[in-house]
Amino acid sequence: YGILYRKEIRTGWLEPENRPAWWIGLVIIVIITGIKLVDLSTFPHFLKTYAAQTGRWGMHAVEGNWPRNLFQGRGFDLRGGGESPLMVPILWLVMKIAGINVFSVRFTEVIGSTVLLLIFWSWVRVSIPGIWSCLALVMFGLSPWHIAQSRMGTFFSISAAIAIGLLWSAQNAWLKERFRSSLLWWGLLGFFAGSIGWCYAPMKVLYVFFLGAIPTIVFLKGFKSKGWWAGPLVAIGVFSSLMGLQLSSVQNPSSMFRSHFGPLATDNPVWRKTVDDKVQPGVQPVPVIAHNVKRNAVHWMRKTFRERGLQSMYKASLVLSFAVAILCIVFRWNLVLGLYYLIGLLPPLIVFPLHRRTLIIWPLIYVATVLLLREINITGSALFRNKSLKKIVPVVICICLVLIMFQNMHLLLKRWSIVYDHTYFGPPRRLTAMKR
Repeated sequence: YGILYRKEIRTGWLEPENRPAWWIGLVIIVIITGIKLVDLSTFPHFLKTYAAQTGRWGMHAVEGNWPRNLFQGRGFDLRGGGESPLMVPILWLVMKIAGINVFSVRFTEVIGSTVLLLIFWSWVRVSIPGIWSCLALVMFGLSPWHIAQSRMGTFFSISAAIAIGLLWSAQNAWLKERFRSSLLWWGLLGFFAGSIGWCYAPMKVLYVFFLGAIPTIVFLKGFKSKGWWAGPLVAIGVFSSLMGLQLSSVQNPSSMFRSHFGPLATDNPVWRKTVDDKVQPGVQPVPVIAHNVKRNAVHWMRKTFRERGLQSMYKASLVLSFAVAILCIVFRWNLVLGLYYLIGLLPPLIVFPLHRRTLIIWPLIYVATVLLLREINITGSALFRNKSLKKIVPVVICICLVLIMFQNMHLLLKRWSIVYDHTYFGPPRRLTAMKR
């Protein structure tokens, strides 16, 4: 009722008033970061494969052997993992201070996850009015998936930060009315889009969002606005500069944008696999592609709803967030957000539904839950005339959320989340290279 008829999302989704103070979110982020640092060097007891590779590149950098052409791409793909310029310089600095050890590798991702929370807070503080934005930050920051991933020692958290930064800058480029401030956000939009090449490979789908966001924002702002052409020109200019830097040392630039990431079926898109999940060199017929997409979707849902390492709220929230994204497009509440979410759904559907491939939409899943709770509070409280009785609804919501947070801690302590229950990061092995 609240979403469809009261249209509280439409009138309050981008409400400029009642924004909480910046320091409230910073205090929450400091507390969450402190939780991430508990036993960081000793638990889990070993580094997974991707984290070990990251540590190896950091160790080489400390020894003076930096990756060649750090900011450029390689002949088969853009730089990723421990070689990313978003990761190596920070890891080098941390290892210089704290030494070459497991703590340094994991602490580097803690830094990346903190950047993610800062950008997420900057976006959600504007997107959800009042104290509900703080609630969204708490629910996402204390989710078992985020806490566990933040301690991995990979570059996935900083990749998610770039993704949210892309949404944040696109939304502000749309909302800002002043010409100069609008140009600043257009420039940031180009910067975050240009940084995709240094992130987790499936994030390449966000190039589609960047190309689609520009005409969408221009359409929403109108061609009659002052200098409407200047903003897109700035964004494309910044983006082209970064892309030119990344492509400057590659003989065949098109090879860097290929969609297959390895010989395994789980690393190839749906148009390169048969119905039997066999990798093929050419593009498959449309019915085969449709079958593979359906198979990925079914596998994703089954895996998500059967996973005991996920908090129970996440599973329903995944479905709810999809519904909210569709409503944002149908009712034109927020076309930029709806476009971002639907494109963010593509990696687990067109490649393979590993949990880390949902990082584009990952924070928005919790935002959808907060929006629903906000609607329940507004609509539910309206059922009571007595002011004292009106407080029943928010009290019940708070009690439920406290129970959910206890469940989060229970999952972290007992099962340590899905990141460590499954070995899709590679077989569990100790980092032999770190023995040096």
